[in-house]
Amino acid sequence: MNTKKKYCGKILILGRTNTGKSTLFNQLVEKKLSIVSKKKNTTIKNIIGAKISLNIKYIFIDTPGIYSSNGIYLKRINKNIQNIQLILFVLEKTIWTTYDEEIYKYIKNKNVPIIVVINKIDLCKNKQMLLPYMNFIQKKINPISIFPISAKKKYQLSILLNNIKKFLPETIYINKNNIEKIKNNRYMYTELVRETLFHYLNKEIPYNIDVKLHKLYVLPNKEKKIYIEILISNKNHKKIIIGKNGNKIKRISIMSRKKIEIFFKEKTHVMLKIVLLKIPNL
Repeated sequence: MNTKKKYCGKILILGRTNTGKSTLFNQLVEKKLSIVSKKKNTTIKNIIGAKISLNIKYIFIDTPGIYSSNGIYLKRINKNIQNIQLILFVLEKTIWTTYDEEIYKYIKNKNVPIIVVINKIDLCKNKQMLLPYMNFIQKKINPISIFPISAKKKYQLSILLNNIKKFLPETIYINKNNIEKIKNNRYMYTELVRETLFHYLNKEIPYNIDVKLHKLYVLPNKEKKIYIEILISNKNHKKIIIGKNGNKIKRISIMSRKKIEIFFKEKTHVMLKIVLLKIPNL
């Protein structure tokens, strides 16, 4: 009896901050799992998502964008790169920065195939600059492929997936269930609230604000009631989040509830509390 071969592998998505990695990640897994925001560094933890297409399982890992040269991010890359079949190195339009250079220097000798993804080409005003830029990337990195794409508009993504599958190893069994982290409701509750915070606070508060699910109850009518803590380290941020007459925190609560209800397709009551973290004296 002939059985169709099955393939499964891990793909690491890398790039400096705001190149559109999270948008690309969400489009590839066909589900919103990673925050998309104009605010820099909104992805602060690795996010894992999977796409199953017939006999192929793609496991994508979205990483935080590089924002400093202190080596912390690069150490995360080193940890993530183990057991990876492919790297998607995401660049932006026709731009090459010192941060791009730093990432490339770190991954070039890792013995993992690299596909360069040039994102946001829909925003590239001078398309004639794209070909010289691709030639520069080819000489600089010598990747196995270069793909100009628009993650936001889904341009070239199906072709990108077809190329990715060439590098996935054969497997005996594909687990049809998605990765545990995707199914973890606690994670998505907090991510959707955090995304809403970034939307309303814009540049008023640093990106590293954290959100924690404190309690979750299932009510007799099957509706959910969740208590979420917004963790801050600066007492001045509390006034900013609350806003005049409590208007801002109210809008954040309403929008968070709407996003959660749309994502989980169930009635949910969202209770927000701002918690000031105690920083020990050094």
